[in-house]
Amino acid sequence: MGNSLPIAVPWVFPLSASSDYFLGFALCTGFLVFGALLAICLHLYCRWENAKSDRKYGESSMTERVTSDEDVCFRYFY
Repeated sequence: MGNSLPIAVPWVFPLSASSDYFLGFALCTGFLVFGALLAICLHLYCRWENAKSDRKYGESSMTERVTSDEDVCFRYFY
């Protein structure tokens, strides 16, 4: 999505709306808010997964060597 937005941006800022560009700025603001909500959801999901792993396997001391994301000591870093 981030790579295709520069293709669409020239059409949401038409010269006919040159006084305030309401449509263009509203669309850009909407995508910024959507991106922020996705980042918050991802942060909360990582915290939830870490808490679930802590309940199942006990807390990790963060000194163990983790070999893969299937390792019981693996925790998400957020």
